[in-house]
Amino acid sequence: MEVVSCSHSCSALHQTPLSAWRLRGSALGLGLGHAKPYRPRRYAVMCVGTTRGASNPGGSGKVHAAQGFHVSDVDAALQGIPSMKAGEVEKVMIQGLLEGPDGSPVSTGFWEWKPKLTVYYERSGVENSKAPAVLFLPGFGVGTFHLEKQLRDLGCNHRVWTMDFLGQGMSLPGEDPAPSSIASEEAFLGFGQDSQPWAEELVYSVDLWQNQVQHFIEEVVLFKIAYRSWQKISDPKSIQDILKQVYADHSTNVDKVFSRIVEITQHPAAAASFASIMFATRGQISFQEAISRCQSQGVPLSLMYGREDPWIIPFWGIKVKQQVPEAPYYEISPAGHCPHDEVPEVINYLLRGWLKNLESEGSIDLPFLEEPSYAEHGVSRELEFVREGSRKSVSVRLYGTKISLRSQISSFLNTRAQLTGSFEIIHPYISNRSYS
Repeated sequence: MEVVSCSHSCSALHQTPLSAWRLRGSALGLGLGHAKPYRPRRYAVMCVGTTRGASNPGGSGKVHAAQGFHVSDVDAALQGIPSMKAGEVEKVMIQGLLEGPDGSPVSTGFWEWKPKLTVYYERSGVENSKAPAVLFLPGFGVGTFHLEKQLRDLGCNHRVWTMDFLGQGMSLPGEDPAPSSIASEEAFLGFGQDSQPWAEELVYSVDLWQNQVQHFIEEVVLFKIAYRSWQKISDPKSIQDILKQVYADHSTNVDKVFSRIVEITQHPAAAASFASIMFATRGQISFQEAISRCQSQGVPLSLMYGREDPWIIPFWGIKVKQQVPEAPYYEISPAGHCPHDEVPEVINYLLRGWLKNLESEGSIDLPFLEEPSYAEHGVSRELEFVREGSRKSVSVRLYGTKISLRSQISSFLNTRAQLTGSFEIIHPYISNRSYS
């Protein structure tokens, strides 16, 4: 997730690639152009309001208000704006705010970060699940109310969050952190000599707020994202759709697999486990390093991939084969992400042959390696078997130690072509995050 922060005194959006910033307006004759040497200039910016409604989808409406501003551009070259003569003013028309019934609704909530310390937050645009999440941080002395115009406007296209820092806005403590022993008509809290146990280390400072932001992102923003993803992925209809995608042969009976997956999703700890996996950091060692360790320690490997796997595409199997050329690599088709369940006859046949080869210390050949030349150049076979009274046939290709560039490109392009438009990625890095 890309989290963008913005303070009240600076409108710069951090962590946003420069290439993502564009000014578009063909009607005004604006273009991207090339960056040119710095030349200060001024602009007249026209803010235009629109009317949005059911009869006017997409936000395109009639102009109902306009206001002009003069803006001094101190770094215009970086914006990709064509050069202008010194002193010349260019008018740029931008969209006005979407407010009131046209704006995105704002919801509120409280998050108990620590005992007795509750954080107030607001959010908008939560239904924009594929848009980046943006977190706005208010400035000193104000709060979430100071960012309402951003929530209602930007929430139409993004997931927008803001919160009150502890000690400000509506994130003030509800109990006295340090009761005073001196009677006073003024109802001031926190001026006593001795702090309550829960407030002994309470200091409203940048360090506290930095911690607050980090935990808010992890425990609230990411949790909400994970929860919505969990609701979608744990739905029985979604599980059925995923099984259709990962099994190339749709005649395979997956009723038992389906019922067991649904049963697991109903466990009380399943959602939290999913969230932990989804947002886990990378492992201490990469996939390539794990393979290298197996190789250096003499751990035998055998690679068996389904050619129609939509997640771990065969291209990655070829990369492992190149890293460990002595490991046999069998590409099976038609078979998807679960060849051991989809074509268990083929997997078990190949495993038996591989295990016999290991047990005999190489005196028994691996499956398909009757000819020595096959170890270098590879070979293909059609394997036939009987299942439930019907004869089935599966193609299996054993890759040799010499894999041509043409084979690599062909494997990659063919696999990508079959996936185009066929798989909605619910878990955005499920396909190859282990290989990066």
